[in-house]
Amino acid sequence: MKRIRRTRVWCALAVFTVSAWGGALFSQDGETRQLTLLVVETKVKPSNSVAYEAALKEVLRAVRNRNLETVNFFTLQRDDFTYNHVAQVEASGHPDPQSKFWSDLERELGTTEANRLKSGFDGLIESSKASYLHRRFDLSYEPENVSASTEPMPVIHTDWFYFELGSFDEAIALAKEFKALWRANQVERSYRLYFGGVGMERPMMLVAQNARSESDYYRHVEKRNAAIGEAPLNNLLQRFWAITKKFEHYNGTLRPDLSHGEPVEVLSAK
Repeated sequence: MKRIRRTRVWCALAVFTVSAWGGALFSQDGETRQLTLLVVETKVKPSNSVAYEAALKEVLRAVRNRNLETVNFFTLQRDDFTYNHVAQVEASGHPDPQSKFWSDLERELGTTEANRLKSGFDGLIESSKASYLHRRFDLSYEPENVSASTEPMPVIHTDWFYFELGSFDEAIALAKEFKALWRANQVERSYRLYFGGVGMERPMMLVAQNARSESDYYRHVEKRNAAIGEAPLNNLLQRFWAITKKFEHYNGTLRPDLSHGEPVEVLSAK
């Protein structure tokens, strides 16, 4: 049973689900439906986290007080004091939602006030990087004949797979097999799958899933694994691990108070 517990890593998906915020993007062949997201990963020292959140809340108050129409984004806080700010990239809009957010704020408030708000983050951030993710709807799993729950599921578990060069086509084929296995066993919880884009170490694949709590996540995984069975899971996992050169996983919590927009719409998006 030790090996089957590793299948927790595939229980993924829903972390960056923002299709409620706009239309999907399409690949060059016009057939594969995708959704492109900008993820700004900000690392903060534990001792600076309270000040960082206060600075962000002040910015959000300015946006809400002015009813400013700008970029919607949601924030996930990991337990290592990393904040992921996630926004959709519109097909015909600005390719950098982060800079658009600040330019909209400067236009509304003026340069002096916008710079004052920006200065609230000075000295608080250890590092920050922006990268793109592309959600693949055809490789994501949505259960059939299961009523969508309205219960909040604010905990996000994400699994990050980095593959050997030249093996990405095989990874896609295996992702299709995982989805078929989930479908055949009528797994009750969805997952969403993303490919890494610019700013990511590639080739890579992200899988994520919402849960009520961390313990709820792992209870679901154990229940699902028992229902599917050890043999079919391990068969796929052995082939998947063979082409994986690095694996990471994180739990995060959705922070509506540090978001602009309705996070509940993110969680219920299809």
